[in-house]
Amino acid sequence: MESLTIKKDERVIIGPENSDDSAVVIAGKETILQTVDIITPIIEDPFIFGQISATNALSDIYAMGGKPVSVLNIACFPIDCLDLEILKEIFLGGLSKIEEANAVLVGGHTITDKEIKYGLSVIGIKGENLYHNAIARENLDIILTKPIGGGIISTALKAEMIEKEHREEFIKYLTRLNKYSAEIAEKVGIITMTDITGFGLLGHLIEVLKASGISAKIFKENIPFMNGFDQYISYGLIPAGAYRNKEFVESYAEGERDWILKLSAPETSGGLLIFCSKENTKELIDKIREKGDERVTKIGETTKLESKYVYLC
Repeated sequence: MESLTIKKDERVIIGPENSDDSAVVIAGKETILQTVDIITPIIEDPFIFGQISATNALSDIYAMGGKPVSVLNIACFPIDCLDLEILKEIFLGGLSKIEEANAVLVGGHTITDKEIKYGLSVIGIKGENLYHNAIARENLDIILTKPIGGGIISTALKAEMIEKEHREEFIKYLTRLNKYSAEIAEKVGIITMTDITGFGLLGHLIEVLKASGISAKIFKENIPFMNGFDQYISYGLIPAGAYRNKEFVESYAEGERDWILKLSAPETSGGLLIFCSKENTKELIDKIREKGDERVTKIGETTKLESKYVYLC
C-alpha cells in the first residue's frame, strides 16, 4: 500500500494510515465499516476451518465497535484434485459463525488455485462508539480477552505433534466470536480496543501505541497462554511469521529476547486487546468472564511516551 498514492476523500473517516482493524467510511447517512481477511487452512477439519476463518474476519468489525451486517465469501480451491464437498463444508462452517454474528451471507467469489484459502469480506455499521488505534492515552489498563498461542498450537497441529486436549482448547478459543466481549466493553465503557491476529500481541499493541503516542508496561506473568504453548515452543514448533514479527517489533520493545519472540507469534482469531480506565477494569473483567471468556486478564498499563513503546516487566 505504501507505493500507492491514495487521494484524500472526505467520505473516509479511517483509512490505512494507522493500521486499524477496518476502514470507516461515510455512505449517505450511514457510517459503515469495511474489512476483508482470508487465510490458509490451520486445521484439517474443513467445517472447523471455515468457522475459524469466519470468526477471524468478523473480529475486525467488533474491534472497531461495529456490528457486522453483510458478508461475501472469498475462496480459492483446487477443484481438479479435491472433492467439492470439502469446499461445501468450509462454507457451512463459515455460515454458522456468520449467522451467530447476526450477519447475512449475500454471495461471494471463488477461484481455482493450488491451495485452499477462505475468508470473508465484511461490511458493518458503526456502534455507539468508534474505537481505533489513535485514541488510547496514558494511565489506562490493558485487558486481553483470550489466551494467546494460536500460531504455536496450529504449528504443532500441522506437525501432528499436538495432544488431544490442546487441540480441543485451540478450537474452542479460535471459534469464539469476539462479539460477546465487545458488547460488554461497549456497555461498561472503554477508551479503545484492537484484536490480536497475524502480527501477534506485540505487533498489534505497538500499532496502538505508535498511533496514540504513548508507551506501555506489559506484565509477563499476567499473560494467559493456551495449554501446551511452552511445550511446543521447546520442540521448536515456531512458525516463520513469529520471526518476521519479531524483526519488526524488537526495535520498539525492551525485554528478554525469548519473551519478545513468544509475544510476536502470529495469532489467528485471537482475542481483543482492550484499553480502559482503571476504575472500570474490575467491572469489565467480571462481566466478560460471566459472558463466557473466562481467561480475560489485565496484562499491562499505558504510560507516557518513553524511548521504547513496550517494556516487558
